[in-house]
Amino acid sequence: MAGAGTGASPYIITEAEQLAFLATRVNAMDANFNNKHYRLVLTKLRHRQTGLSPAMLIKILRLLMY
Repeated sequence: MAGAGTGASPYIITEAEQLAFLATRVNAMDANFNNKHYRLVLTKLRHRQTGLSPAMLIKILRLLMY
């Protein structure tokens, strides 16, 4: 992912695979990915692309919105 995870330079998520990777790292409480800034720039996203359940995908997207 491009970016530094800061407010001025958030991590840029452009692929479903990046979102799936982020989900595993955040759920594992990886300090490198928790409490960081993200920008989601996906135009289409289907839960099958990430391997995540629809409910988990919605939960992650809600977290990214704040």
